Amino acid sequence: MVKEATPKTRTRAVSSIEADMLIHQVAKIVGVSIRTIRRWLLRFKAGESLQNRKGCGRKTSVTMVPRVVIAKTIGKKMKSTQHISKNLQSKGFSISHVTVHSYIRKIPRFDRTNHRFNQN
Repeated sequence: MVKEATPKTRTRAVSSIEADMLIHQVAKIVGVSIRTIRRWLLRFKAGESLQNRKGCGRKTSVTMVPRVVIAKTIGKKMKSTQHISKNLQSKGFSISHVTVHSYIRKIPRFDRTNHRFNQN
């Protein structure tokens, strides 16, 4: 994953271009593409802020209620992701077993002693 440039870095990049530095030189120094520098420059010239924009990025598809249900379910007894998603779908939430799986992978590691492969 690429590290996001800070507003301070964006401002320095734009001011360097304003001081007659070439775009490709600034892009190489900052470590971003020429297109990104041009976008920053267009935002600056349009009078927009170079701060991070709110609401950018992909929105989460798992709301708070399914998160709580998933967290409680995996803590009690090992159930399949399909079972958890069907349980949530019966309660009116639109969630697939793939989404449940990806959410479980994001949860900090939990005690997996109840897992069927760990039982003797």
